Amino acid sequence: MNWDARLKAIWGLPPDAPVDLIAWLSAVHPDDRHRVEKALAQCRDPAGDGVYSIEHRVIGSGDGVERRIAMRGHTRFEDGRPSGFVGVGLEIAEPTSDEATGRANDQALRRFAEQSAHVLWLADLGNGRRTYLNLALREVWGLPQEALASIESWLGTIHPDDRDSVSRSIERAAEGHVAVLEYRILRPSDRTVRRIRDTFFPIRGEAGDTNQSIGRALGFGPCTVQIHRADSWRYSGSEPCRKTY
Repeated sequence: MNWDARLKAIWGLPPDAPVDLIAWLSAVHPDDRHRVEKALAQCRDPAGDGVYSIEHRVIGSGDGVERRIAMRGHTRFEDGRPSGFVGVGLEIAEPTSDEATGRANDQALRRFAEQSAHVLWLADLGNGRRTYLNLALREVWGLPQEALASIESWLGTIHPDDRDSVSRSIERAAEGHVAVLEYRILRPSDRTVRRIRDTFFPIRGEAGDTNQSIGRALGFGPCTVQIHRADSWRYSGSEPCRKTY
């Protein structure tokens, strides 16, 4: 398992500590263990949608501190078997009043987001606006947050050969599905190509409809990796990501 230092800290682990399934489950509060194990089993079931979504308590393995965490993730399947998992975890405040808890969680999310090396975003699928983008956008896209304030402006930075598959992923998110994809962007600041691995998590409203999506994007390179997902574009060229178009 590949966890960043902040998630390890929630589990009471040092930044260099190895993490496996045993370490993950051993810190889960005993009263929440059954729910967590059930949620894990469901997200690994090929007959399901692969979604992992749960809030529970953990007791830090190294510091004994009880914390509350919200986790969202999605399992990838190949040939009917789990092949990978991507997700995010966020420490949240203990519930007091709904309003106070909401403010505390918003503040915790913002602190986490602004320190993350991943591009974290929130989009309104109804009006096509990006309602939140963190500071990592400048490093990965080479642009300030206000430059990609809409889904349309974001699509404009995506390589033309990959734009259709990304548009389809937005449609899948609007239908309530988690979408994991890889695509290329043409950085407007220097017209260089960069590869992006992005995950879309749908957010359902009170009526059950999907009106928002939250996501996590990571820039990586060079452009030599062949995409293995059947519903995504495939690219097996050897040009580095620094090539100018």
